[in-house]
Amino acid sequence: MRNTEFSLVENTIGKQQLISLITVRDLDLTTSPNSEFYCSLNDTTYLTLYEVMSGPKLSDQRYQESNLNTNNKHDGFLSHRHDNDDEKNTGSFRQGRWVVYRLESKNSTSFDREATPYYNVLLQCSDKGSPMLTSNRLITVNILDVNDNAPMFILPNQPQSAHLFPVNSESHRKVFYQSVSSSSNSVRQKTDQSFIYHFNLPENSLRGTIVGSVHAIDLDAGDNGRVTFQLKSQIPFYSNKPISLNTKNHNTTVATNHINNDKQNDSRNEKESIYMDHVFNLAPNGDIQLINELDREIIDCYELHIIVSDNAKINRLSSTATVIIKIDDVNDCRPEFFGDYIFEVS
Repeated sequence: MRNTEFSLVENTIGKQQLISLITVRDLDLTTSPNSEFYCSLNDTTYLTLYEVMSGPKLSDQRYQESNLNTNNKHDGFLSHRHDNDDEKNTGSFRQGRWVVYRLESKNSTSFDREATPYYNVLLQCSDKGSPMLTSNRLITVNILDVNDNAPMFILPNQPQSAHLFPVNSESHRKVFYQSVSSSSNSVRQKTDQSFIYHFNLPENSLRGTIVGSVHAIDLDAGDNGRVTFQLKSQIPFYSNKPISLNTKNHNTTVATNHINNDKQNDSRNEKESIYMDHVFNLAPNGDIQLINELDREIIDCYELHIIVSDNAKINRLSSTATVIIKIDDVNDCRPEFFGDYIFEVS
């Protein structure tokens, strides 16, 4: 047998598909029952095998697979010519019986590579001679990946104090979870397509501090399963106090933005010039890094939106997570007296 491995594109529709044409030959004399044979699969749960053509011998005109609607599938067994055949001969093949089989998937079967990446079946062929002779061949059908899974955010290095458990399930494609953690940095997953991360960060933390990390997996293979993170920066933040924000590059101030968010003078155009990527940076590995100064007395909470996408060549899939960063107070403000204090003593 020339090919023992075949491939089949995964599909979840249950559509019948041709896997390969398999040709089997017995070189005994065609006038003898020794050349008569039959073939079968040891397991027909997912695959089926049936005869499409047979003959007492191969004719001088070469067998054309295209006449059998093979869709360029390779013949599973090899038929040989005599080594001393004349090169000008159009094809003088050895005597013997031959049968062409179609190996197909069943139309009621769905193949999901993420569940089962390959299938093994044993092809057994036995002749009707005495003694009966049998040949066995293990056939492997590899399931090729289709980008049918969106990336999913996960709980990395989940501490023992955190517990993830399903609280509701509508189908195998959508499961609701809840996570409880006693640590200050915790994660709560609402659904498999909506994650919420909670992190705490002391104010006055140094630039370069790692706030926390987000992690995601994609069950697909190759580029379909390779993920990329992106910080959705076009979400402005607001404050009820004046803000002076320095945007720095290699410790050099590039730009300074001032926001005077006075209720009587609501400068909406100025406010929209400050975005999350001026304060936090998202590394390729999912680390969230502080790149600017924090002051809890001005802004005590930040909300980030992170998109994770696969790298499929077409029809990329993505998911979104929300990151809430709460700024913890540091005792950096002295008590202050306000107003003039005038006392009269009589």
